[in-house]
Formats: sequence, structure tokens, C-alpha cells
Amino acid sequence: MGLWWGMSANHDLYAALIDQLVRERKRQNISQAALNHKIGCTEGLVAKWECGSRQPTPRSFAEWTQALRCSLLLVPTQPEIVEGHRDGPLRHFSPSP
Repeated sequence: MGLWWGMSANHDLYAALIDQLVRERKRQNISQAALNHKIGCTEGLVAKWECGSRQPTPRSFAEWTQALRCSLLLVPTQPEIVEGHRDGPLRHFSPSP
């Protein structure tokens, strides 16, 4: 497991993205097996991603979204102003709960 995926601070964001991908797969009525085939990954891997026993690499994550004909969109929410930055106040955006 790589450092980026293993960092606990990213767990909530990761879980939220996985949840959205699962809902979209089900909305499109695509089976996990069919999605494995579309992505070109080994049998059962999508199921492991969805239940959290394995984590996709960033590349696999991108292939997963493309196979569902989706894209990731970052939307800033709840700006947090960080004072004392050398270039003036810094806006930091956190994901919504």
C-alpha cells in the first residue's frame, strides 16, 4: 500500500468516493464482474475495492471512473482562511462531511 492511500486523513474522502462509484455502478445496473472486465482487472477485484479489503491505485481509480463514464470533479467547499502565510491569507478548502 502506498503512503498516499494509506494515510488516515484521506480515509473519509476515499470512502466517500468509493460509495459514489458503487452507487453509480448500481444505478447503471452493471455487475461487479462486468466492471472487472471493462477495467481489465482480475476477477473479484472490484468487489474487494468496494468492500474495502483492497485499495485501487490512482491509475486503477481513474480507470474505474472512466469505465462508468464518469469523471472526478473537485468542488471547493467551506474555505478556511489560514493567516500568516508569506503571500497573505491562504484559502484552504476542506471536503464537506
